[in-house]
Amino acid sequence: MQEGVISEQVSPHQEKLKPDRFCLFIPAAFATHEGMRPFRKILEREYEGNILVYNTFFSLERPDPQRFTTMAEALNQAINEGKKIDVYIHSSGGVELVRVIKEWQKKAPKLFEQKTIDNLRLILISPAGFFKGISGAADLIKRCTKAFYYAFLSKENVFHGLDSLLLVPPDNIGNEELYQKLRKFLPEISLYREDLETIYPSRSTDYQPHLSNEEETKLKEIDEKIKQVLEAGPQKKLKKLLSQRGKMLNTAMDKAFAGDYFDQSGLPELPKISPAETAKLYGQALLGLPSLVKDVLWGRTLETVEFLRKKGVKTELLVPEFDTILPFKYIEDFFAGKPLNATLLAGHTHGSLALNLSWLAENRTADV
Repeated sequence: MQEGVISEQVSPHQEKLKPDRFCLFIPAAFATHEGMRPFRKILEREYEGNILVYNTFFSLERPDPQRFTTMAEALNQAINEGKKIDVYIHSSGGVELVRVIKEWQKKAPKLFEQKTIDNLRLILISPAGFFKGISGAADLIKRCTKAFYYAFLSKENVFHGLDSLLLVPPDNIGNEELYQKLRKFLPEISLYREDLETIYPSRSTDYQPHLSNEEETKLKEIDEKIKQVLEAGPQKKLKKLLSQRGKMLNTAMDKAFAGDYFDQSGLPELPKISPAETAKLYGQALLGLPSLVKDVLWGRTLETVEFLRKKGVKTELLVPEFDTILPFKYIEDFFAGKPLNATLLAGHTHGSLALNLSWLAENRTADV
């Protein structure tokens, strides 16, 4: 089939947010400006243009030495204008938040001397560095190593298969039924809990036209086998089929992560600089990288979030169902003695958010 361009990934939200809101989104490692286009499209609509969406510090794109200052200035301006602020943090974006808050404190020390900071909300998605002590750091290294193995070394990549279900959902089974059955076969990796509100991925995203006729036929065959296995098992066969599905849709998923299915508008315009200046920027970024990694391993993200929570900043967590990086115990510890303000993103893995962004609109209408 002929490829087209997707202009928006979810159908327009019925309830518009007021223009008195501002949104900052700091994504996970490897996120590029191009790959963030679908996020930017949705957030521009939801927040009526009052947004700042960055790439990640941990990318190969040209570094921006002013990124943390720019974010802090945007937050300070928004709060001075009385706007209600939502700050999204995904994975390694947590350690970038640490730097942003430090810069913000320099610019507005009186704000942080107050007992409470109004109109600010944090939305955390599997934040890195969300633990205390050396045991938490050791656990993170262990989990990241295991995730690397599944992603690049294992013959069967179940997580890639789960990602593919978000990109092109099977048309022979409904979403809720699919994930209710999947979590029964994969209880060892599902974080589902009955006491959590659950957002199921929408089927409004249609990547199907980007597949060839041969791919569509093969996909239907695999999906029919998956449906049969979900009725009777065994688990081993299900994992094999999911792995085959993920491998088949690997190229399509890479394009989706890169934002290739979206129009090219809305990218930041970077000033032209000389090769020598470019090399200097990359050198400075490399020098700053060990410090950021250290902040992750020392749990600085959790320290910063707890500091803000003591100032009255509302905090919620979005929990990808098949996330292997952040144990649910850490979330329970964070909310110890308080209501569990967390929402499950059914079907999502740690890095799959861009493949189906229906959660982004569905979760954002609540007031700060």
